[in-house]
Amino acid sequence: MLVMLTVLLFLLCNGFIVYSFPRRWIWLVANYLLVVVTNYFGMLNVGVMWFLTGLLITITLIFYISPIRIYFLSTRIRQWVRKRLPSISATEAEVLKTGDHWMEASLFRGKPDWQWLADLKLSQLNAEELSFLNNETQIFCAMINDWQVIHQDHDLSPVAWQYLKDKGFCGLTIDKRYGGKGFSAAAVSAIVQKIASCSFTAGVTVMVPNSLGLGELFSHFGTDVQKEEYLPALATGKHLACFALTGPETGSDAASIPDIGIVCYEEFQEKKTLGVKITFDKRYITLAPVATLVGLAFRLVDPDHLLNGKGSEGITCCYLPRQHPGLIIGKRHYPCGMPIMNGPVQGKEVFIPIDWIVGGQAMAGRGWSILMSAISTGRSISLPAISQGLITLHYLTSSAYAAIRTQFGLPLGQFEGVQQVLATIAGLTFLSEACRVLTYTAVDHGIKPAVASAITKYHNTEISRKIINDVLDIHAGRGVMDGPRNYLTGHYCGLLISIPGEGANIMTRNLIIFSQAMTRCHPYIFNLITTAAQPDINNFDKVFWKSLGYSFNNMARLSALLLLRTFLIKPKFKDYLAVYEKRLTFLSSVFAVISDITIALLGGELKRKEAVSACLADMLSCLYLGASVIKQAASNNFNKVTKLHASWALEYCSVQFQEACFELFHNYPNKIVAGLLRVIVFPMGRKYKKPSHKLNKQLAELMQTDNSLRQYFSKQVYVAKNNVTTVESAFMSQLAVKEISNKLLQALASKQINRKSPISQQLQEALTKKLLTAAEVFAYQEFRQQYWQALKVDAFDKSLQEVDKEY
Repeated sequence: MLVMLTVLLFLLCNGFIVYSFPRRWIWLVANYLLVVVTNYFGMLNVGVMWFLTGLLITITLIFYISPIRIYFLSTRIRQWVRKRLPSISATEAEVLKTGDHWMEASLFRGKPDWQWLADLKLSQLNAEELSFLNNETQIFCAMINDWQVIHQDHDLSPVAWQYLKDKGFCGLTIDKRYGGKGFSAAAVSAIVQKIASCSFTAGVTVMVPNSLGLGELFSHFGTDVQKEEYLPALATGKHLACFALTGPETGSDAASIPDIGIVCYEEFQEKKTLGVKITFDKRYITLAPVATLVGLAFRLVDPDHLLNGKGSEGITCCYLPRQHPGLIIGKRHYPCGMPIMNGPVQGKEVFIPIDWIVGGQAMAGRGWSILMSAISTGRSISLPAISQGLITLHYLTSSAYAAIRTQFGLPLGQFEGVQQVLATIAGLTFLSEACRVLTYTAVDHGIKPAVASAITKYHNTEISRKIINDVLDIHAGRGVMDGPRNYLTGHYCGLLISIPGEGANIMTRNLIIFSQAMTRCHPYIFNLITTAAQPDINNFDKVFWKSLGYSFNNMARLSALLLLRTFLIKPKFKDYLAVYEKRLTFLSSVFAVISDITIALLGGELKRKEAVSACLADMLSCLYLGASVIKQAASNNFNKVTKLHASWALEYCSVQFQEACFELFHNYPNKIVAGLLRVIVFPMGRKYKKPSHKLNKQLAELMQTDNSLRQYFSKQVYVAKNNVTTVESAFMSQLAVKEISNKLLQALASKQINRKSPISQQLQEALTKKLLTAAEVFAYQEFRQQYWQALKVDAFDKSLQEVDKEY
């Protein structure tokens, strides 16, 4: 019994020390004291006491005396690490260092910083930005007839183009001193979201100049001359810019750009000029057909060493005027039938002066950091805003249509099967909105969130893909009959374009999210990789033993949370959010341990084990999405409305995390480790359940009311004077006559009115029998007219050129 107590005491004390993660000498001193104290009280016999003392002395000599530790352990461990981890080039090292981290960093490390999240102020639009959103943006949307844009003009109208330029839509992010708007990321996101809800084509047209465009590049990296010359013209629309990155073989993989620019001297404007002769072949370049200024990414080489130490070889960004000799531009692609101005950009041995490099000669070879900065902005703001415009609009249209459309005498929204779909739409809409807001807040705080932006872009576009399919299921024939009255098909085609934008989703999930998180969020991995390749063993020695202590600390924390979660976690959020905060804290600890073990087991193999990387990416994504939901819910004062949406979203995140775990365990390279992890983390099997049918029903019914969250969403999208107006007006009218409808239903149920009569006769009979007043009959007739308008679809002549009738 005494031996068991002694063992338990040693385990508890060492567990607490490792859990607290102090300096190594504290652990050593504490264990020496434990041996002395337990021996003093007679808890150890002489043999055990001398064994423990000898063990501690051995540990002291090997682990605490640097020369001995390096000779016996660190040198051999470094050789093992070099074999396990891939060597990295200078370019790859720059790639791994690019970007900042955000909330996902503390989630990755197993210690979510909930206090920081609770104190964080989410970005809000100021008065000027709000005015622009409610006036100029609203007017621009009113100019757009999306059916005409897509099927007749194959372009925005000249009036819309001119308004877009005159009102500064191309310079939303450009500083005011150069004539731009100087808007926040929150404002740009809100503007793009509203425009995209009206027209995907228009949304992309506004999105591109304000993300991966020369305005963004000149603002942050341009020389003073470049800023003064081009930013005012870009802000006012005098210049319209595109940026050519994507190639036929490498896509938008900037690290593998095959287009070569050779540093040389050549005659330019009758003067011998140092410059670059570039051969390039780009495609899928948005705004290229109408651009007056072209940005270009290429690989710079300097075989004759003409740079003379100023700048270097490598990925470089430059610009060319549209009329520059050798530039081939003007043709159009036709992506999914959407008339976005998108096309190829080509050139063979096109000479540009060295000053046309973005940032001048000094920025030669530094294009990767420029590109990643702009791409992270696109992933953080632009594409999530485009997706959210579609998602939010169809939260409104699906709930409205399900409420007014009847089948078998009941509204679609009262069928349980439809309610399950509606609840999914509602929960995912809240989830994607929360993720969008948290991520653009990072940008407004001066952060370039490499990992969070990838998570946001991937999940918001995937959620929009899921939701548009669900919305089509609810609308059925009404959703697939194309025509001016259809508000779904244009968005469906547009969605297909957003999926591969800023990096294809399949690559983002399998290769980018976890690999970037591993180097940007893990406190030691990047330094471990770099120091392992260095000849000096001392740096590696320090980093390795710190990383080992970090891993043991993660394991100790997980063990403690498994046993004492309720007592160890002090929630920073209140009410129901406290429950989910505790859950996400535990799941974050689970992720930290699993990722540590996986990195140790697979090492460089993770580059090729894409399915394993994808599972880990899903787990980290669920943690980030869940944290964003908690923050959004805490920031909204919608009470029960927010609670239902947030609870659904958080249950969804929990289940998705759990499923990613089980998929990983099932396919783990080491089955013994997988089995141990599964038993430790989920000893009773799957713990978390999908949102219940009861919650789905409550959420679906709430969607079909004019609730506060619905009102919040309706302000984010454009619903005035377009094809969405009919269904939204019918929905609001139905809510207004709900009491009248109930009276009519009661009269039908009591057989005071003939059920088989047409609705017009039923209303007349109700009026005659004084079951309804004349005003009530008139109001109900108005609703019926709007109801039929909402159900109508278009019919064309045989040539499908002109709308013949509405049915």
